[in-house]
Amino acid sequence: MLWLQKGWIDYVCPQLYWERGHRVVPYDVLLDWWSRHTYDRQLYIGIGLYKAGTNPAWKNRSELPIQVAESRGVSQGCVFFSAANFMDNPLGWCDSLRENYYRYPALVPPMSWIDTTQPPAPQIEALVEGDSVHVTLSASDSLPLRLFVVYRYLTGDADTALDPVHIYKIIPADGGQGRFNLAGRRRGRRRADADEKIRWAVTAVSRANVEGPAATF
Repeated sequence: MLWLQKGWIDYVCPQLYWERGHRVVPYDVLLDWWSRHTYDRQLYIGIGLYKAGTNPAWKNRSELPIQVAESRGVSQGCVFFSAANFMDNPLGWCDSLRENYYRYPALVPPMSWIDTTQPPAPQIEALVEGDSVHVTLSASDSLPLRLFVVYRYLTGDADTALDPVHIYKIIPADGGQGRFNLAGRRRGRRRADADEKIRWAVTAVSRANVEGPAATF
């Protein structure tokens, strides 16, 4: 707790491995306490996936999804222990998380106490090779980058183009450079109207997870 109070760490991940209704301290009580003691740093909730089937509470198919749902709005995300347990898809939780709570990609929230500077919109150069269209991205050297984010949307969705539902690909910004291929494009997540076209937007994300304005094409 002292580390949070002093601002020595950027996030905290308490291991809240007890179930809801636990006889000592229930999950939701722990969640509430931590959400009120972050000292303006990021909070990621540690959830005990490994406990699947170990007691009546963890044999309930709803236990883990409800814990994830309750963490939404009071934390910046969840961390599951251990990743190896996902291999067995306990109680069908892998399917539930993939189809519901983690259906779309997400960006790490900005760390405003480090920096709030937005990176510039990427520069885009399209290259055609056979039936494929490659897009090369670059950005100014003025601000170190972490990522490029590629959004794919329909013209009718232009007002929400940068909504996570439209994220097509997240690319590491290796030295301010990146490249992706438009070949094999998927259809939009909703049916296109006759006069709509597929559009693309690309943003850059700084080392402090600040996303800048989009370049569109």
